[in-house]
Amino acid sequence: MLKTPFFPAWRPRLASMGSRTAQTLRKVRSYTLCQLESCLGPWMPTGLFPKEKCRDRDYTRWRTFWSMLWQSLNPDASGREVVRQLQALFRLENGPKISEDDGAYCRAKARLPLTQFPKGLAATAKAADHIAPAMSSLRGRPLKAIDGSAITLPDTPKNRKAYPPLQCADKPSFPMMRIVALFSLLSGAIPAVAQGNLGVSELALFGSLLSQLAAGDILLGDRGFGSYPVIALLQHILSVDFIGRTTRRVDGRRRLKRLAKNDWLILWKKSAKPSLWLSALQWAGLPAHMTLRAVKGPCFQKGFRVRQVTLVTTLLDPLRQFSQAMARARSKKKRRELWAELLHTLAADLVPERPGRREPRAAKRKKNKYPRLDLPRRKFRDHPKRNVRRKNARLRRLGLM
Repeated sequence: MLKTPFFPAWRPRLASMGSRTAQTLRKVRSYTLCQLESCLGPWMPTGLFPKEKCRDRDYTRWRTFWSMLWQSLNPDASGREVVRQLQALFRLENGPKISEDDGAYCRAKARLPLTQFPKGLAATAKAADHIAPAMSSLRGRPLKAIDGSAITLPDTPKNRKAYPPLQCADKPSFPMMRIVALFSLLSGAIPAVAQGNLGVSELALFGSLLSQLAAGDILLGDRGFGSYPVIALLQHILSVDFIGRTTRRVDGRRRLKRLAKNDWLILWKKSAKPSLWLSALQWAGLPAHMTLRAVKGPCFQKGFRVRQVTLVTTLLDPLRQFSQAMARARSKKKRRELWAELLHTLAADLVPERPGRREPRAAKRKKNKYPRLDLPRRKFRDHPKRNVRRKNARLRRLGLM
């Protein structure tokens, strides 16, 4: 999602910090427990982990949460290092003396309620949206993006039972988890995540995130979500608009109306076969047909196979406010003023570059045609392509490099 080759103007919203992310992460990792809580504490609701009646002594839920967060930011740190920090803090504040063993800390981590973590994630995303600058595109309506992926987990018996790995005959495999994340394009934060094993489809996980969408939102998705059941459910049940690619073939010759070049209104009909991830009641509630807008345009980018992209959306209004105003202008002078204002508005809506993030085409575990990822991603560098090597050779011959 962060590269967004088809939506380059939205990348600044998905990775708002750009190349500063690695620097900020190194800075946060150097924090102590007190500094970490002072920095991130205002973003977390104070009632997230209420006090436990019988077991809260030294390792309260709130203190255990921050200790676990610090340890996750420093994966090489052991539980004993967390205990040492707590011992020093208690000694400084004349608190109780705690055991040097980390067993109590590990048991306290196991007792943390998992249901509170999604609430904390939603609270941080809401706080990030509150301080982010308002968006001017699409009349300022809330923009959210949906995407799915799969990640590997540590190879433990518990993970293998809950998240069965792929069946590979001659290669080692790891437990795999399928995730679907909802992004806020206002701040780039993630308000909600759904997870499951590979036997659960992305659409089924997406169905569990529908409560995170509100009427008036605009959802962006790839072709995995550009299907009739998803779009119809969003528009007619939740009053949420959709923009994205689709798996259906769009033929402009069968359009309802031509809005502009490669810009049409089309009619989609409901399939006779019900969707597997919707209940019978939800499928029956979907309309028999709906009108969508399809926009087709070139998308040539070196290194990518896609040469043309077709988007479908439930936003049927072209939103050409200036063209309507210029059509109503009574003089050439007024039309020239409107044209100048349009150019000024377009020039003010900048799309900043977001350098610094690298996505090397290399495999970390499974061997395939890509090179082996044998270094951390921040240190890994791709082998220069043939055209780049030829260009550098010409520059060296000319003495420019």
